[in-house]
Amino acid sequence: MITGRNRMLTDGQAVGYRSMSGGRTLRIPIIEAVQHMNLETIPIEVSVTNAFSKGNIPLNVEAIANVKIASEPEWVFNNAVERPAGEDGDGGP
Repeated sequence: MITGRNRMLTDGQAVGYRSMSGGRTLRIPIIEAVQHMNLETIPIEVSVTNAFSKGNIPLNVEAIANVKIASEPEWVFNNAVERPAGEDGDGGP
């Protein structure tokens, strides 16, 4: 992701970034900065203790959710890119 300069999206919205997935691009030093974003699957561990079922039976549940950022449709990908764009740091999770 390259941040720093405004550009227009296809729907007419102005944003301060542009995204690249593979390939090459030119950036303007000082004006634009490069941030890397991990697009691989991210496992998230979920644990719930002392949850009660319908039969009032206490349960302990452990699960793993696999999360991935979709590149299509474009508005979903842009929504994911906007989150770390405003933060300090490397822009990744």
